Amino acid sequence: MSYLATILVVLIGMVIGWNAESISSIWGWLMMALGGGVIMPNVLRWHWWRINGWGYAAGVMGGIILSFLPVLKPEMPVYVSFPLICAGSLIASIVVSLLTKPTERGTLLAFYTRVKPFGFWGEIKTQAQIDEKEKAKTGEEPWRLLLNTLIAIAGITGLYLSPMYLVEHFYLQSGLWLGTALVAGVILYFTWYLKLES
Repeated sequence: MSYLATILVVLIGMVIGWNAESISSIWGWLMMALGGGVIMPNVLRWHWWRINGWGYAAGVMGGIILSFLPVLKPEMPVYVSFPLICAGSLIASIVVSLLTKPTERGTLLAFYTRVKPFGFWGEIKTQAQIDEKEKAKTGEEPWRLLLNTLIAIAGITGLYLSPMYLVEHFYLQSGLWLGTALVAGVILYFTWYLKLES
């Protein structure tokens, strides 16, 4: 069966490669369409207690199927197809999760107690009995997580763009982006790393 699956994947890749106009179009499809199809189930599993394996699988499969929308309708702009793919994946995850049995409460409590995520955890949060002061000690407040995410995005962007500008001999831009990455790293050291539990 695994040989058959491997051959099928290779054949699908060959068909896509044969019909693709450029590497850029394949990359765009992978990042926007296919990425959009799997992002919502991955976000839900961290922020909603009710998602289960079935809901996650349905969201991913629904997203993968919907990711072919730009292939079938190439005239559809990305700003239209991307939200449709994300919404379809989100709806599939929610509906299937609600129609199937939830994850065992003990598993959810163990996860919530260890990770302390923010989001829609309702009864699980109440049963875990973790007060806000305890969460604040670990730096897990929602505002801090969002701030650290934005700082990390700036840092990763700097690490990505700095060598590109350097290769093209745009030394000023390369230095500015490298500086951005370094500043982001220093800020994250204080706002994130020092607050990690050992």
